[in-house]
Amino acid sequence: MLYAVTAFALSFVWLAALAFAPGLGLAIQGGTEEVFSLPKEVIWALFPIISVFIALTFKQWILSCRRWKIFLPAVALPWIGSLVIALACGIAAHTLRSDPNGGFFGALWYAVLYTIFGLWIVIPMGLVSQILLLAADRVSRIGRTEQAVHGNTH
Repeated sequence: MLYAVTAFALSFVWLAALAFAPGLGLAIQGGTEEVFSLPKEVIWALFPIISVFIALTFKQWILSCRRWKIFLPAVALPWIGSLVIALACGIAAHTLRSDPNGGFFGALWYAVLYTIFGLWIVIPMGLVSQILLLAADRVSRIGRTEQAVHGNTH
């Protein structure tokens, strides 16, 4: 449970880091309105949903990576998140309007470019997320172990 709550909380940290990063924040505002043709509030609402989904889906991989391998999910999972958001927004924009500005491929292209330009935020945030998710899992395990020990002695 703590792992999922941590993933949920991290989604807002991610959103803030990306929205307030110099240069990237303006790109988010411009891109969400022009390319995705959806209100930015809808796109922002996708962050927690997708963050928790990715953290739970790839939990075993996140928890198993140690040493230099922590870079793998720290870089790969934000890419997956960006692509999922781009797909969701691109499909929604395409269905909402017959000729959206950019449409599906515009949204996908924007997400790829945005992730590349945002690597200076994505990689450190990915590492912080990985460390915090590992810590949340460790705390949960310790809590379960202590509960089992105390439950057996009472």
